[in-house]
Amino acid sequence: MRYKLYFKLNKPLKLKLNYHEDIQRFIYLLFTKENKEYAQFLHNQGYGEIKKYKLFTFSKLYSPKRTIKNHEIIFEDMLILNIASIDTKFDQYLLNTLNNYTNFKLQDQNIILKKYQIFKYNYNKQIKIKLLSPIVIRKTYLEENKKKTYYFNPLEKDFTERINNLFKKKYETYYGITPEDITIKLVSVNEKDKYVTKYKNTYITAWHGTYLLQGKKEYLEFLYYIGLGEKTSQGFGMFEVIE
Repeated sequence: MRYKLYFKLNKPLKLKLNYHEDIQRFIYLLFTKENKEYAQFLHNQGYGEIKKYKLFTFSKLYSPKRTIKNHEIIFEDMLILNIASIDTKFDQYLLNTLNNYTNFKLQDQNIILKKYQIFKYNYNKQIKIKLLSPIVIRKTYLEENKKKTYYFNPLEKDFTERINNLFKKKYETYYGITPEDITIKLVSVNEKDKYVTKYKNTYITAWHGTYLLQGKKEYLEFLYYIGLGEKTSQGFGMFEVIE
């Protein structure tokens, strides 16, 4: 399922601009309140024998009022975070936490859960989407015995092909069934949609934008809960349906 969490801030919340790791850590801590074993599974293992997939995603942080100052982002009054997963255990333990606790800490700063909303997939075989957190598509290779990473942009053919291949691998890992292809088409993507951030001392290039997804309803529902592309459990690839 998908969750939209609303937190009240008694004083401005300050985070570094590259805050993906902070939110990921916060999500893992949510589960330690209800089931430490599952929190460890989510953090250390995930699904799959060789390639591991966490099968959850989350959005960037949103607030009606925010400012950037001295390499920090400052949120005031209200903080909004979207989280989603296909895993029913994820749903069970997250709901228990949300129903039993209201006071949380994000980077040692107090935030208070005021309410949450639950969303389920209720769309057809074609959806127009807008990214809530940008898509990462990359390849790694060796050059002069050094490992390097190339990040694809949406205008390159490999971008959509790799999104499709990743979807099929994750779907097969979770359900044990090889799915058919999905189709990803660009609707509106420009240079302003490019997003560069730093995660654990590594620079990552990702892309926002508007896209069209086509495929079986159960495939699009799966993606609605796990996100598109790579690094979804680090806060990339979450989208909202706009048509």
